[in-house]
Amino acid sequence: IHPLLNKKHFAKRRKRVLAALGETALAIIPASSEQLRNRDTHFPFRQSSDFRYLTGFDEPDAFLVLAPKHTEGSSILFVRPRDPAREQWDGRRSGVAGALKDYGVDQAFTLDELDAKLPELLAGREQVFAPLGEDMGFAGRMFGWLAAVRRLQRAGVKAPGGWLDSAPLLHEMRLFKDEDELQVLREACRISELGHVAAMHACHPGAAEYALEAELLHTFRQHGGEAAFPSIVAGGQNACILHYTENRGRLKKGELVLVDDSGEHLLTPGMCAGFKAGNGNGHCLKNLTDKRAVYLEVGSRKEGEKAHYSDIDMKAVAVDGSYRFVHKDGSSF
Repeated sequence: IHPLLNKKHFAKRRKRVLAALGETALAIIPASSEQLRNRDTHFPFRQSSDFRYLTGFDEPDAFLVLAPKHTEGSSILFVRPRDPAREQWDGRRSGVAGALKDYGVDQAFTLDELDAKLPELLAGREQVFAPLGEDMGFAGRMFGWLAAVRRLQRAGVKAPGGWLDSAPLLHEMRLFKDEDELQVLREACRISELGHVAAMHACHPGAAEYALEAELLHTFRQHGGEAAFPSIVAGGQNACILHYTENRGRLKKGELVLVDDSGEHLLTPGMCAGFKAGNGNGHCLKNLTDKRAVYLEVGSRKEGEKAHYSDIDMKAVAVDGSYRFVHKDGSSF
């Protein structure tokens, strides 16, 4: 469970999904699987965002089934069984007992029961919501479960008539944050700010891009966070690569490093940077040289135009062709 959220919060999310499904549909949300890097070593595990949003459960290969009006409970979690031998190597597993106690679902079963129980849960439903086009292995299993229900139609069992993508339903819901979720976002922003400031202090000619990245990651982990995506720390021509993640270059004299909300980007003579109006991307320029840096700032400078700084209590207001800096409430410094 997330350190700033508890199992009741995830239960409220599941309740909203159950209400949106109505009484005749069912949702199946799979967890991510571990990805092998080489031999017996895996890539760092990253849980499916939709699955984590509804459960807070951070183990691979699990399945969440949401079955409105199911007599034995509407939230059902299928998990890996406890295995002391594997847990000694790979870490603790929650098992069925942990899933019920720590994650607040109505029912829990081991994964070896999934193929037998899914057709039972699908029987009598008109529609099933599940991810579409993301995992061919999961799609194959879905077709197998649906086929198993259809084979029972001669006995009067009704099979789902449609498989709908679960993404639109869940992603629309995830757009709207309650106060607890906003607190999580505020904490993430606070840690992100600390990481960027640490990287800025480490920024000097000759510094390696990976050294700046290390400052970011160290600060994130030190404060209980983790990077949401690979860091882009790009110097010189590397800054022209939109998804540059090698981070092996070194910073040179005569170059500016652009630090914004998405990372750090080195600017060299002739380069330009633009920011979409209204996107709230806080940014600054840091001079790595021992000489004065000259740059051209382009803007409309219309009378009354305002520029808001997302990460500090300041905004700029265009007055008589120049900007006057005030607090966000309009009061002077």
